[in-house]
Amino acid sequence: MGIVSRSYLLQALGRDWLRDTLVGNTSSSWGAIGSMHVIDRTVADVSLSGEDHYQRAFSYVNGMELRVASFNTASGAFISAQLGATVIASGGEYEVHQKIRRTEKARALDETIRRLRLRREVILPTVDGAYHYTMPTGITTVLGVQVYANPEGSLDRDPRRLSWWGVQNTGTLPELRIYPAAGASYALAIDAILALTLGAADAATINLPDERWALAGAAAKCWDLLAKESPGQDVRELRRHRAEAATEFTRLSAD
Repeated sequence: MGIVSRSYLLQALGRDWLRDTLVGNTSSSWGAIGSMHVIDRTVADVSLSGEDHYQRAFSYVNGMELRVASFNTASGAFISAQLGATVIASGGEYEVHQKIRRTEKARALDETIRRLRLRREVILPTVDGAYHYTMPTGITTVLGVQVYANPEGSLDRDPRRLSWWGVQNTGTLPELRIYPAAGASYALAIDAILALTLGAADAATINLPDERWALAGAAAKCWDLLAKESPGQDVRELRRHRAEAATEFTRLSAD
């Protein structure tokens, strides 16, 4: 189980699963006036001259997604005819996505994560004498509730059973109702099924038991998108990749 960021998941999806993504660092700075150039001398290769390499791919830098109009094989410049909103600094990280643009990968990742469910214990501090508590965000199903009389105990948290508990939908948020009421400085331990979420920012993070779980589901969606938009002779191979990713997603969902 580990905490990973949106940026890491998108790069792993493109680089390790779809094999269409280049991640690097710029070697020159370029102003925001005029067409945008992402320059990385480490990818310069004159042997690619005349092959239209990277043409119509998408570069991603400083939060901007830019269509690559051409690639300068001598300098390693990804040239776009679009105007930029910010300056591209030297040494900054960039990505180039060749088969599927980054925004489509992000949409596939978000759709997959919305389907994920995970069983976890959620700790809720008690209020002395309270019989009802607002349910924490993300809980879809409550499987059980108990009280920790010593929630900070390193050896024994002193778990205690409740006579009754239930979840009640209200006009605002669902409430967890218990009996009897717990004392102050106790904690409710909720055995719950959680719906996972991932924020929109690149730095947003999510705690996953296995990152491949989300990546396999997103990869299956991406291969399916490619199959729908590709010529007939390529569809069989793309569907094979989709089936492999979907099988891995199913296997990881069952773990």
